[in-house]
Amino acid sequence: MPTPVKLPNSELARLANKPPWYRSLFVQLIAAIVIGVLIGWLWPEFGANLKPLADGFIKLIKMLIAPIIFCTVVIGIAHVGNLKAVGRIGVKALIYFEVVTTKPAVANPPHRQVPAQHHSCLDSFGLR
Repeated sequence: MPTPVKLPNSELARLANKPPWYRSLFVQLIAAIVIGVLIGWLWPEFGANLKPLADGFIKLIKMLIAPIIFCTVVIGIAHVGNLKAVGRIGVKALIYFEVVTTKPAVANPPHRQVPAQHHSCLDSFGLR
């Protein structure tokens, strides 16, 4: 006869308060990707009609990026007690930004730029 396993009270409380698996953002994201692929595969014209919804979603995401980065930087600076350290990090970041953005411009000035070739992903697989 098997003996029941006794869990500590803290473990029981954690399991009792744990949300169901379908409330997980990861599970919802995977489900949305699968549903999107299935709609595009089974009903391509319906998927094409959803383009305004997709464009609006992308614009909303782009709209949220700047405030999230700003708040992250402000909170990071606020948590650093020493303003001298913040200044040193800021100068290093500015120098890094200048070097990284200037190097490609020097290596490939505008008069030497190669015109872009337009290929679709279908060309890559020989499907056109």
